[in-house]
Amino acid sequence: MLTVDEVQRIMQAIRLSRFRAYFWTVYSCGLRLNEALALQVGDIDSQRMRIHIHRGKGAKDRLVPLPASTLDVLREYWKTHRHATLLFPKTTQQGKVVPGARQTMSESTVQGALRRVVVELKFTRNISVHCLRSAFA
Repeated sequence: MLTVDEVQRIMQAIRLSRFRAYFWTVYSCGLRLNEALALQVGDIDSQRMRIHIHRGKGAKDRLVPLPASTLDVLREYWKTHRHATLLFPKTTQQGKVVPGARQTMSESTVQGALRRVVVELKFTRNISVHCLRSAFA
């Protein structure tokens, strides 16, 4: 399991806003990799401060608490692309949102981003997106 210090180091080392928003959401809400990728604008309930997770493990829906800091991060990131539906839309190699994107960022894209940060930080053990979810607990 990751320590708070390790999570902070990872978050500080992430340079691109799309990955920072994605990983912070996974960590602060305890989401699975695909649950976070599938998030849509309509899943965020800022009035009740919760997120509606659709078709999670076992194809079950659930509501998770939404920390104010995460809402702020998501709002700031959304302003960079303003996609009508998706919170984490597919991007080009240059980081621009694909016009009319109907797909989210891919699993391999976010896994690769985390792997690069882990190598840069010289962590000696395997750290995956799931480790961020576990650290939330």
